[in-house]
Amino acid sequence: MARNSGWYATEEKDELDKLKATQATLASNKAPGDKGTVVDKDIADAEALLAKVQGHIAADQWAQVVMDGRQLDGMITAGKKAAARRTTYDVQRKATMQAFDKIKDNPKLTSQVAAVRASIEAADDMATRSAMRFEAAAAKLVEVTAECAKLEKVAKLAEDYAKERETADRQFETLKKVPAAKHIGPQIKAIGDWLKAATQAVGGTV
Repeated sequence: MARNSGWYATEEKDELDKLKATQATLASNKAPGDKGTVVDKDIADAEALLAKVQGHIAADQWAQVVMDGRQLDGMITAGKKAAARRTTYDVQRKATMQAFDKIKDNPKLTSQVAAVRASIEAADDMATRSAMRFEAAAAKLVEVTAECAKLEKVAKLAEDYAKERETADRQFETLKKVPAAKHIGPQIKAIGDWLKAATQAVGGTV
């Protein structure tokens, strides 16, 4: 049974060590609300079972070695699969947060930013070991990323409009004060009406 001893005591331990390395990477990418990683329980259970297997080997209990060894292999495999799925989610989350960072401090997008943040938190809740909805969570973040890009564009257009409008208002006030203004009353009124309409079009009040 030396082959069993080598397999379960050495190769399974090596695989567990690899999973622990993945655990460290997952921990470095944790979302603010995460209490741990998706493989914490797998690793804790696997470590406990590995200790039992090593005890069985020392006691020459080879039937138990084989039985527990298969269970140990299943634990590690399950952990690897969960880690791979969460890693894919983390890649998407990083891209989403980069898009979110571009809008989160914009004072004109306060309500929209709050809604986007709530969507990200909802996705995080889906990408847990208990929920196991990693793919749906990643898909949700793809939508959030697109929304962030749209909001960034809208904010830029609003900023550009505000600058141009400031210039237009200043020029209009100057026009009303020139000596010839009394001769172009209809044109001045038309310009004023246009500026009022523009204000209403962007949700302002006149």
